[in-house]
Amino acid sequence: MRSGGQPVAGPSQGEPNPLGMIAENPKKTEYADMQHFRAISIAMLIVAATGRLAIAQDGGISVRVTTPTPDKQCVKVADIVGGFAIDGAAQDLTQTVWVVVYPVGTGAFWVQDRAYFTGATDTEKRQLWEGTAIFGTPSTPNAFPFQVRAFILPVMGLSTGQQLERWPAARYESPPIIVRHC
Repeated sequence: MRSGGQPVAGPSQGEPNPLGMIAENPKKTEYADMQHFRAISIAMLIVAATGRLAIAQDGGISVRVTTPTPDKQCVKVADIVGGFAIDGAAQDLTQTVWVVVYPVGTGAFWVQDRAYFTGATDTEKRQLWEGTAIFGTPSTPNAFPFQVRAFILPVMGLSTGQQLERWPAARYESPPIIVRHC
């Protein structure tokens, strides 16, 4: 709705839009837009308060997924997921690392069991974390692609098994890696 209570022109929920796509639920879209706005606002506050965004020197990445590796032949239905965090992302080792798996092309982003910092460091003194992720089911076709990302300090609360419509916003986010089911 526009200010003044006048409806915005366009298809209503469930009707095709000019591109032939079904219109989303406006309340869901409005909520998602508000979450995105909130994430941007938090990032702007961090920059205003500290003079910089808490990004590490490792190519601008403060958290990364390193296991499974994209060059690994394939992942099992339940497989180990791990990585490292540096700079601000690893200051509080009691933080949960949330792993989210996206079966490519499905539109569903699945929050996995919590991953935790192990207390160990690698040769570059980066804090290591580890958890388990689910990649499809036993009937998932071989070579089916999945994207995997890690998030620390998400903007909205996450819970194991939660299905999202997009990647969550977080203070620290890894770039995606692509793995394939076997």
